[in-house]
Amino acid sequence: MIRKNRKSSGLTRIHDAVIHVFQRKALPYSYYTLQSNLRRLIRTDTGPIIYDFFKDQLLKKGMVILRESLKSLKGAALLDKLSETWDYFFKEILLTLQAILYPFQDCPPEDVTISLRQLILADFRDTVLLKINLDVEEALEMAPVVPEPIKQMVLVLQGINDGISLEHQLKLERIVVRAVYPYLGVRGLYESGDTEPTIEASTAANISAKETEASKILLNALVHGR
Repeated sequence: MIRKNRKSSGLTRIHDAVIHVFQRKALPYSYYTLQSNLRRLIRTDTGPIIYDFFKDQLLKKGMVILRESLKSLKGAALLDKLSETWDYFFKEILLTLQAILYPFQDCPPEDVTISLRQLILADFRDTVLLKINLDVEEALEMAPVVPEPIKQMVLVLQGINDGISLEHQLKLERIVVRAVYPYLGVRGLYESGDTEPTIEASTAANISAKETEASKILLNALVHGR
């Protein structure tokens, strides 16, 4: 069914526009045209399938485009390119996708529990950053100074509440603590930029949601106040 729908001019336009955004090309159609096409598609019986197509296929296809520009880089070159990629993604791609896909925010599928913005950010986390996590960790360990866009990136991504798996949460935590500290994470309190906590949590459950949220607020204040 989704293949038949992709043949429609409306879905084809949305597909082309989203890919153009990730390729840093100008939009081939106006926002009005794209939003109107999406609204019409949402009102049909295939509305929920359209959302899944964007989430499971189209969005990931775009994120792979971003990841391809990073995967062969190491050290300072990786941090420089990742900083530039994140900066463009956060300021341009994210906002443009939100504008194109605004009708999803008006009429979200019933089982969707996170916002469109969180969905896009979470996919950057999972499809881009966590696929090159070991290289990023190594680069941060060697870096004399952590670029500001990297600090912003990890602070934004660690704040997404989308039911991330513990495995992914721990991978992300190892990157976060290399970039910003002090940090209160699942494994405990990190104070020195090392991947081992200074004060270990006896269990993950010992760190309450309130303590974690307080840590995030403090961390934001420390980073942006420097």
